[in-house]
Amino acid sequence: MNFNPTTVACIGAGNLTKGMLYPLFRSEGYDVTIVCLTEKSYQSLQNGYSYVEVGSGVQEKEFRDVRVRMLDDMAESELSECRYITTAVGGSNMGKVADRLGGRRMRPDQHIFMCENDLESYRVLRPMAENVHASVVDRIVFYENPLKVVGEEYFSFETFAGRDVRLPRFMSRSENFERNFTKKRSLVNTLQTVIAWCGYARGYETINEALACSRVVNLAQSAARELVTILRHKYPHAPQGEFEQFGRTCLERFGNKHLHDRILRVGRNTLDKLKPNERLLEPILYARQHDLPHASLLESTSYGLLFHAEREVSSLRSESRESIFSYIEATAETR
Repeated sequence: MNFNPTTVACIGAGNLTKGMLYPLFRSEGYDVTIVCLTEKSYQSLQNGYSYVEVGSGVQEKEFRDVRVRMLDDMAESELSECRYITTAVGGSNMGKVADRLGGRRMRPDQHIFMCENDLESYRVLRPMAENVHASVVDRIVFYENPLKVVGEEYFSFETFAGRDVRLPRFMSRSENFERNFTKKRSLVNTLQTVIAWCGYARGYETINEALACSRVVNLAQSAARELVTILRHKYPHAPQGEFEQFGRTCLERFGNKHLHDRILRVGRNTLDKLKPNERLLEPILYARQHDLPHASLLESTSYGLLFHAEREVSSLRSESRESIFSYIEATAETR
């Protein structure tokens, strides 16, 4: 096949692809294919899907002419014709994607943008192929059902590519991947988790409903201040006010009355979220090491344990149930 400068392959058929990458590339006039890793996702997209964009109002779009392919069925030549390739597959699937993309030469004007939410994915793919660029992608996306994806109007797509790389108009260049990745994970993922667990303890069903409660707001604001203090300590040369302003923006986004993001979605998978290097314990351990305030973050883990005990314990093996408490106990031994 001949190289096509307007062709894009979005690998992964999850929320981020359907609720951000696909709509953005389509809006710029690109010819986009969603590349599925499972037969289930492939079949679910045969008749397209709807996308609801939420800002100050609500706008629904129908994508009925979605081009869909299975990754296992694609010849290397099909991927070689694409101008851009995105990945949004998560760490557990990155090895499979790396097998298809890694170890081959790419055209100089062909680029892969990794839109993952974990550092391990970058370690797997980046050394294996040329023209692979880490990206920090930020948009709250979820679904009411698998064929109706909801995404907020706000988005940020920062890519760590050289100045000679031509980017789509909705992407921006950034020089500091680690700082921006950590900022996004702390003040979006961690802070939203804190709100979800605290909101669950008070009987709320959605994030925006929880943020109408003063108790939840107080904890969220206090946790945000602690996270900002940690970020400021880690990155003392960051522009003044960068973290503070982003934290305020995130709280405003979470409280959008049209964005009915469910607490059970945000708060789930406590076993992963309470691991030592994950969104709660990583900043807590850093704060303890450097004598920084972290009482609200520590309080949030107790709400996480409550969520875990009431929503997830029965679905886990006994050894998994024990391990979550060992994560918490480990923090008491770290100074």
